[in-house]
Amino acid sequence: PMLRMTELGRKNNNLFHLTKDGIHPNELGHLLIAQSILTKLKILSMESLAQTKLSDITQDPLFKLVAQRRQIRSKGWLEFIGYTRGKTVKSNSIDSTEVRVKELQTQIKAL
Repeated sequence: PMLRMTELGRKNNNLFHLTKDGIHPNELGHLLIAQSILTKLKILSMESLAQTKLSDITQDPLFKLVAQRRQIRSKGWLEFIGYTRGKTVKSNSIDSTEVRVKELQTQIKAL
């Protein structure tokens, strides 16, 4: 599905892509993956998915909170584990990240 979408997109725009680095999907790429999984599991039909707009999904308050939680946790764990990109980044604790994630989870459950 991603290859087909890329081929279709490049008919109108040679720079169209679903991944900048060939590995990590952008938001549209993630939506396409989710749609593929949900249709194969017969949770959603192709007709209902065809009406799904990425802009509608990303503006949903629940989506925004889940995306924020994912971003905070991803950054926190990356720093806790440690990495080097020009300089070495290493945190000694993941606690503050998990506190923030827990607060967001409370908001997510409330929605």
